[in-house]
Amino acid sequence: MLKSLLIHNIAVIESAEPTFSEGFNTLTGETGAGKSIIVDSINAILGQRTSKDIIRTGCDKAVVVAVFDEVSKAAKALFSKYDIEADQGQYIVQRVLTASGKNTCRVNGVPLNTTALKEIGRGLITIHGQHDNQLLLSPENHGKYLDAFAENEALLSDYKASFDEFRAVRKRLNELVKLQNEAKQNEELLRYQVKELSDADVKPGEVDLLKDRIHVLENAEKIESAYRELCGVVGGDSDASVNTALGEAAAALSKISDVDKTADGLYERILAAQLELSAICADAKDQLEQIGNHREELENLQTRLDNLYTLMRKYGNSEQALLRYLQHASEQLDGFKTNDEEKRLSEQKLLALQGELIQKAAALSDSRKRASKKLSKGITEVLQFLDMPNVQFSVKIDEGSYTAFGTDRVEFLISTNKGQAVMPLHKIASGGELSRIMLAIKSVLADKDPVDTLIFDEIDTGISGRAARKLGIQLKRVSRLRQVLCITHLPQIAALSDYHLLITKQSANDKTYTSVKALSGDDRIREIARMMSGGELTENLYNTAKELIETEAAEFIN
Repeated sequence: MLKSLLIHNIAVIESAEPTFSEGFNTLTGETGAGKSIIVDSINAILGQRTSKDIIRTGCDKAVVVAVFDEVSKAAKALFSKYDIEADQGQYIVQRVLTASGKNTCRVNGVPLNTTALKEIGRGLITIHGQHDNQLLLSPENHGKYLDAFAENEALLSDYKASFDEFRAVRKRLNELVKLQNEAKQNEELLRYQVKELSDADVKPGEVDLLKDRIHVLENAEKIESAYRELCGVVGGDSDASVNTALGEAAAALSKISDVDKTADGLYERILAAQLELSAICADAKDQLEQIGNHREELENLQTRLDNLYTLMRKYGNSEQALLRYLQHASEQLDGFKTNDEEKRLSEQKLLALQGELIQKAAALSDSRKRASKKLSKGITEVLQFLDMPNVQFSVKIDEGSYTAFGTDRVEFLISTNKGQAVMPLHKIASGGELSRIMLAIKSVLADKDPVDTLIFDEIDTGISGRAARKLGIQLKRVSRLRQVLCITHLPQIAALSDYHLLITKQSANDKTYTSVKALSGDDRIREIARMMSGGELTENLYNTAKELIETEAAEFIN
């Protein structure tokens, strides 16, 4: 439970250290005194979003410290999740807010972010304000109360896990179907493209080789003429050929070889030259033979090059680009086969998950239907006690489509007048009735909710007279199961409290200060009297307030 608060520089509170007791705590004070600041401070240590505007004017930072003890097993589990151990049975939660917007959160000295603090806070305190009354007007919230009463957390968690998996598989299956439809449109084209590129048998560097060879063949006639002329000049049989001239020179030297020894060397050199020229002529003739069919080859090579250029215009600007396109297209075709198999497996899995989902939704629905009767009975009994004697309350459960909540559409129905049929709550409930309905729900949930502390912020809106006293009695009953803090304007409720705090506001030196004081004895009687009249305190009023406190203390029955 919440044992104490330390508040520094929050709004008009410069410093306050309110303490709380187990049982029924009330906080009272005139309108604008700062009661809501206490709730804002508690929200801060619960990890809720805060604004730097909450920091007292002229201050650089604000601090809120809360001390909890005797926390539930569920709360201890949340602390343990973040490796936080109790310090002499207590947990000290601190939050520092700065004007720069920076927040610092610690629990027993262990630093936490606000997300972790918020998770822990949900296990410590539940705050119910006027806004929560409005939540009752939205049927989508009714199922949450029913599940809390039915203790469906495990069933709902199990169902949601299957539902999320079902949605994920269904989404993937839809994607595969879409891909398959696209594949049917593209598969024929891809097959044609793969065949065209595969048949082309493209090789890296082929274009450059073709261009070089074509360049040679395009000049074949000029090359052929040159080689023929070379053969004619070097190795021909005409009188003008070099070979003939060398033969004549060799014959001339042979005539003087017996008288001139130098002639022998020259003769040998001429013979060697003739051999070299013969080799040159043979090579030239080989080239002539290769060039011989140049027209047919040139045609073929130009056709091949034209084909490659055509492919490049369609698929890429190089042989490498063509090969990459072929690989990608082939992979796409293989992917179609993979998608077909994945689609088949996904369909099987979806069918199995659908069966699980149907079973889990049915189990969840059965639990809700069983709990709805008990919840209706419990809420009806509390509402009848809260001065609504002719009330009829029921829980309507209709079957709908599958959602994260299940297949049930839950809605609260109520009739507040005798002879009137039950109708949707949001159509007929007044403000005061909403407050009592919410208290009735909280009352029947009190022994289900693991949270130790319940805070009711002006739950008495729209209530007065006898109904107010009944409301106070019911709050006190709830406080036997949980610590209850109630901010109230009604003396009938405050008179029933076990511990009474007064919030007051004063001005001094052009500044406003709010203080929190625990009341007892005469001080408490005077505050109850003020709440009863709002005017000047008279002896009769004082005695009436005293009698109210004494009567409630004496007459309250467990």
